[in-house]
Amino acid sequence: MICLRWKDLDFESRTISINHNLMHRVYRQQGEKCEMHITTPKTSAGCRTVPMLDEVRRALLQEKRQQMQRRYNEIAIDGYSGFIFTNREGYVHNPQTINRAIKRIYTAYNEREKEMAKQEHREPFRDVGAVLTPVFMRVGGENLRPIYDQ
Repeated sequence: MICLRWKDLDFESRTISINHNLMHRVYRQQGEKCEMHITTPKTSAGCRTVPMLDEVRRALLQEKRQQMQRRYNEIAIDGYSGFIFTNREGYVHNPQTINRAIKRIYTAYNEREKEMAKQEHREPFRDVGAVLTPVFMRVGGENLRPIYDQ
């Protein structure tokens, strides 16, 4: 998705054509030189047309308006140009950077979910006046004070 181009979108029929991939290669023989390359899917199943949801359509049209105001990027990779998603320098996003961002979001979300599960487990014990130290030892936690203060 990070290498989608404006020409891959059909706003009238509300479809997105997926017909190429972005690869980020490190060439060790050339002193760790990194290059972006566009490839086509290995099988015909990799080329597909997917529906464009209304929310996605609105977001893409907003992005198009913003890019028209500040000028479209002119980056070309292996003959492909007109990329929609670029970083602040105007280059196509590095897939590893996107993966790291997704992992940070995923980790933060899971930490919040884990804390909420612990709290949901501790609250019934607190509500009946149980001693919370054994509960904390089982589910984890550092400070009993906030639980007793609720």
